[in-house]
Amino acid sequence: MSLYVGMLVATLAGILAGVVLYVIAKLVSYHLIDVNYADAANREKRADSYIAGLQSFVSQGELSYKDTDAVYEWVEAKRYLYLSLYKDGQLYFSSDRPPQAEEPEIFELPSLADREALVAYAEAHGLYVIEFSDGLMLASVFEFTEMLYYDVGNAISLIIAMLAMSTVIVGYLRAIIARIKRLGSDVAVVTYSDTAHEIVTEGYDDIAKLSHEVELMRQNLLENIRKERMARDANTDLITSMSHDIRTPLTVILGYLDMMKNDLPPEQRALYVESCENTALRLKELSDDMFKYFLAFGNTGEEISLEEYDAQTLIEQLLTEHLVLLSESGYEVEVDEAEDLLEEGATIVTDPPNLMRIIDNIFSNFYKYADKTAPVVLKLSKLGDMLVLKFTNRIRTDSSGVESNKIGLKTCERLAEFFTEGFEYKSEDGVYSTRLALKINPPKANKVIVEEEK
Repeated sequence: MSLYVGMLVATLAGILAGVVLYVIAKLVSYHLIDVNYADAANREKRADSYIAGLQSFVSQGELSYKDTDAVYEWVEAKRYLYLSLYKDGQLYFSSDRPPQAEEPEIFELPSLADREALVAYAEAHGLYVIEFSDGLMLASVFEFTEMLYYDVGNAISLIIAMLAMSTVIVGYLRAIIARIKRLGSDVAVVTYSDTAHEIVTEGYDDIAKLSHEVELMRQNLLENIRKERMARDANTDLITSMSHDIRTPLTVILGYLDMMKNDLPPEQRALYVESCENTALRLKELSDDMFKYFLAFGNTGEEISLEEYDAQTLIEQLLTEHLVLLSESGYEVEVDEAEDLLEEGATIVTDPPNLMRIIDNIFSNFYKYADKTAPVVLKLSKLGDMLVLKFTNRIRTDSSGVESNKIGLKTCERLAEFFTEGFEYKSEDGVYSTRLALKINPPKANKVIVEEEK
């Protein structure tokens, strides 16, 4: 998925983790507060403490029950406290609203003037007796200091939730940043020290795609370097070998020209001119081969035109004429063809002109180098979906090495890269072999059957 979707998922996961931890932390904190602070016993202790404080405040100030402003200020200073005062069965004072000047509302309590009875009534109904300077009053206390701890618990739960959400999101971002840094480090290694250093692709997001593209770029760079090195080495070998092949004919021509400066009989001069002409034609042949070689190695495949041909017909057209001419030239030809080599309707996708150039070069080498006392063997076999043509001949001992630089074979090897499955040649113990592999496509009817089975 993309980084945008990944960030969205990480955010949602962080929010979910935060909400879950917030609820858990809040429930735990509320439970601890309810069990250890807001239970009935602790609440009663705190109420008794507040009443004792109120009684002390009233006694020290010798307050009258009319001094409601002072009582209100004392209650306000406590923040988490509600206080109600009753006199003669009426609600006289309540801290949940400012003191009023008008007559207090009637409260459903009997008028009790007897102190002992009033105390007994208060204890029976969860009330307290407050002694003012001018009489007794009943007091009702409701303290809610646990709200402070609830607020603290809420704040802690919120902090935990925010930390959880931040941890998930920051963890995702750190992983992304780490991968970017690793990619940058890999690119730096490839750029400055080791081009063989592999850039590993992890995942399927945008960074993984970028890593994959960079790795492809690295591989293409290495491939281009390899091809450039091969071309440079091939050119070096070509120039080295060609320098000898060209130097010899030039030396011959210069020698003949030097001799023709002297007075020579017309017949001798004509012989030297003919030798110079033959040598010049040989130089022209070498230059033509060089041109073909550089043309092939400069080819990027854009000029290759692939077409589909009937395999049986194409092979017959490529080989039959050459085999006949080779046989008529005094060479013994042996053809080893596997049974049921090509199915009827099988096809080959190739570039016929360039394929013909390869076949022509192979047979041309027979005329130049093959020993007529040993047979020229052509073996046709099938390997998987490939048709393999293997040519074998014994090298003539008196071959002059006209093409010792193997320009033609190197040109064929280059062309074969674009439309064959492989082109190889080697010489071993005086036997020369050339192998050409072409891909065979099964008949169309077979293709339909195979696709239906899939």
